[in-house]
Amino acid sequence: MLRISLLLLLCILFCSLVVDGKGGDKDDDDKDDGGRPGGDKDDDDKDDGGRPANVNCVWNSWGRWSGCSGCGSKKQYRTRSVRVQRQGAGRPCTGAAREEQQCNLPACAVNCRWGSWSGWSACRGCGTQTQTRTRTVAVQRVGTGAACTGSDTNNRSCQGPPCVTSVDCVYEPWSEWCSCTGCGADAKQLRRRGVESPASGGGEECVGPWVDYRPCPHPVPCEVTSVDCKWSPWSDWSDCTGCDVGTQTRTRFVEVQPVGNGEGCGSKNSQSRSCQGPPCPEDCVYEPWSEWCSCIGCGVDAKQMRRRGVESVATPGGKPCNGPWIDYRSCPWEVSCDSDYLKETSSNASAAPTHGSSVVLSGVAAALVAFVVVVVAAKIRTAKQETVEAADEQELL
Repeated sequence: MLRISLLLLLCILFCSLVVDGKGGDKDDDDKDDGGRPGGDKDDDDKDDGGRPANVNCVWNSWGRWSGCSGCGSKKQYRTRSVRVQRQGAGRPCTGAAREEQQCNLPACAVNCRWGSWSGWSACRGCGTQTQTRTRTVAVQRVGTGAACTGSDTNNRSCQGPPCVTSVDCVYEPWSEWCSCTGCGADAKQLRRRGVESPASGGGEECVGPWVDYRPCPHPVPCEVTSVDCKWSPWSDWSDCTGCDVGTQTRTRFVEVQPVGNGEGCGSKNSQSRSCQGPPCPEDCVYEPWSEWCSCIGCGVDAKQMRRRGVESVATPGGKPCNGPWIDYRSCPWEVSCDSDYLKETSSNASAAPTHGSSVVLSGVAAALVAFVVVVVAAKIRTAKQETVEAADEQELL
């Protein structure tokens, strides 16, 4: 047992000596020639003049890309930081500290949208035409967005200038032959015609002469020194123009012009006379309004009435009477509906007819009389109208 204890003690001493020897070597390594600690580190970080050594900048590794979510054109990014800063004349870090790239996402749904309508086109042509306006798609549909509905064209009617149809020129009929002029074989007659309707809308113009000549059918011998003017017979009387007292006219023309010292015809080539035309139409005329009748009713319902009849009915072609023939207005004085007030005023016979039950009773009586008068006037007016119509029918027969 003692022998074992001695062996253990010897082992412990030996081990402690070995450890102390290694520790002395480490201390020598950590000191420089001057005995200062960290001699090797100073040799790496500083140059011979004691300045910091050159250290290049070093990036850390890139971080993870940021997430992508949603739809459409989006970007994701990642970043990195400097792990070793540049020292001395070391190289700086190159490149960006942040990178971006496009996310691979589906397109977002966008609804189609129309642009504004253009202005209406000009109304071209004559008569009823069509104007047009258009629109284009301002935003195209994307993905599951709604499509544009409706048309890209819109029409409406417009009114152009009146259309002019092609009308050819038309001559009036030839006039009667005029009087002979000249004598012997040179005696001539002429007639004329005017334009009844000129050409329009590209129609053809009138073609041909508007004056025509022919030999005189009864020439005057040239040895005759004078011929008197001769009128043609009068034409028939024209239709009677106007109503009641109208006018008729007739005309004539010179058949033979005066020759030499012959007598002239003068200038009276037309005559007029009065004639009896159809009766002129007469409008219906109301009589003047009657006086206001007595008040009827009481309180706010008290009313007055006046009337007017027809003074003269309209004849054929005249305007009928328009407007009411009965007129109402609120009573200008107050008529109480209180029964005690009515009893009190009815006992006063000399009271003014503007108060009390006397007013009410007189108003009722006046209303009855007015009703009878209106009915009788209506019957008289109907009888007058029937009489006038019968007279008109008789006159036409």
